[in-house]
Amino acid sequence: MKNVTLQTDYKDPSSFTIAGKGVPVKDAREKVTGTLKFAVDMKIQGMVYGKILRSPHAHARITHINTSKAEALPGVLGVVTHNDAPDLNWENAWFNYRGKMLDGIVRFVGDDMAAVAATTEEIAEAALELVEVEYEILPSVFDPEEAMKPDAPQIREEGNVRDPYIVEWGDVAKGEQEADFIVGCEIKFASQQMAPLGRNACIAEWNDDRVTMWTASQTPSELRDGIHEAFGIPLSKIRVCALPSGSSFGNWWSANFMMVTALLAKKVRKPVKIELTNEECMATVKRRHLEITRGRMGCKKDGTLTLAQFDHIIDNGGYGFKDDVGFFCVDNWGRAQHGHYAIHGVNTNLLTAGCMRAVGDVTLGSCVERLADMCAIQIDMDPVNFRLKNQIKSGEELRMQHSKGYLKGSIDEYLEGIPEEQRKDWPKLFHLSSGSTEDILLKGAQKFDWKEK
Repeated sequence: MKNVTLQTDYKDPSSFTIAGKGVPVKDAREKVTGTLKFAVDMKIQGMVYGKILRSPHAHARITHINTSKAEALPGVLGVVTHNDAPDLNWENAWFNYRGKMLDGIVRFVGDDMAAVAATTEEIAEAALELVEVEYEILPSVFDPEEAMKPDAPQIREEGNVRDPYIVEWGDVAKGEQEADFIVGCEIKFASQQMAPLGRNACIAEWNDDRVTMWTASQTPSELRDGIHEAFGIPLSKIRVCALPSGSSFGNWWSANFMMVTALLAKKVRKPVKIELTNEECMATVKRRHLEITRGRMGCKKDGTLTLAQFDHIIDNGGYGFKDDVGFFCVDNWGRAQHGHYAIHGVNTNLLTAGCMRAVGDVTLGSCVERLADMCAIQIDMDPVNFRLKNQIKSGEELRMQHSKGYLKGSIDEYLEGIPEEQRKDWPKLFHLSSGSTEDILLKGAQKFDWKEK
C-alpha cells in the first residue's frame, strides 16, 4: 500500500473570522415567533390549485384514460396525463429518481397518473373522482432478492437490476487462505419513512417559455437540473426559489410532484400550487432504502486483516437507481490485504427509495463494525487497537480507485482551476486519503475511559 506524507500549511485558528465564531441565524426571529413562511403558507397573485390522481395498483399499464368529465366540471381549468407530458426522463443527481414525470406505466401504489388544476382545492379533488382510467394489471415484485431473479416481473425497460458497483483488490481466495479466523454476518435494514415534521408544497409559474418554482428543497440547483431534463428547456430559463423546509432528512430534494406542478402550470398558463397531504408526504414521495448486507472478514492472530468481503443489496423501489453506497466503509478498511465489495441496486414495486441520513453507510457500516468486533474477540485484541491497526491512515491509497467506473472523466477535468505549477503532484495524491479515524479513536477512547472499561 502506498504511503505519501501530505504537507499542508494550515492557518492559525485564532485568525479565523467565521469558523469557530458565533454567527447569527438570519431567520431566527421568524422561527421563534412563528412568522416564518413555509411552502404550504406561500401564495402568489392569480394562483390556482392542483391535485394529483394516484395509482391504486403497484404495477399496471394505463390502457385508456378519459378526462372529459373532469374537464367539464365548473371551476376546472385543465387536466394533464402522460399524453401531455414530454417523452423525456429526468434524474435526481443523488439517484433518488429516474423516469418520466408522467408515464403510461405505474410502478407503485400512489404513483402519479394525472393532475387537475382548478380554482379551489375542493373542486380539484372532486375532479379527480371524474377521471376514468382503465388498466392492464401487471405482475408485481416487492422483495429485492426476488426482483433479482431472472424470471421476476420486469419493472423497468432496462431491467430490475443495475450493473453491480464493484470495488476489489488482491485475491479473495488468497485472503481466506492467509486468515487464521474468518467471521461473517448478515444484516437487513427495513425501510423507514423520513417523516419530516412539515408538509411540502410547490408553486410553478410560466412566463412565456420561462418557469419559476417555489418549493421547500434541500437542493434547488438539482431541482433546476431536473426541470431542465424533464422539459428540455435551457437552465437559463428556469428559476427555483428555495423556501424553508422545517425539516427534511432527505425527503425534500427534487421530487416528481414538483415536475407535475410545472407541467400543470404550463397547461393552464396560470401559477399552480400543489400542496401535499400528510398521507401523500408519507406514501408517495420517498422512503429510506431497504438494504441487505452480507459480509465476511478474515484476520491473522496478530490482528492483520487479510480479507474484507461484502455483498450489499439496495431496494430502490419504483424509480430510484442508487448502486454506490458505503464509500466510507470501503476506504476506511482499505488496509485489508484482499477485498471485494459488490453493491447491487434493485428496482421493486415499492415506493421509490432515496437518500436519508448517510444513505447506505449505516447498513454497510453496521455489518463492517460488527465483524471488526467479532475479529477482535476471536484473537483477544482490544477492538480499538484492532481498528487502529487496520483502518486507513492519512496518505495511504484509497481503495475506491479500484472500483469499476471510478473517475469517469480524466484527472485533468478534476484538476480544472488548479494552477499549472501546482498540478504536478496532484495525480499521485488524488487517490490518497487526506485523513483517518486514528485521532477520533484515540481521543474517544480517552474521553470514555476505554482502558478502564
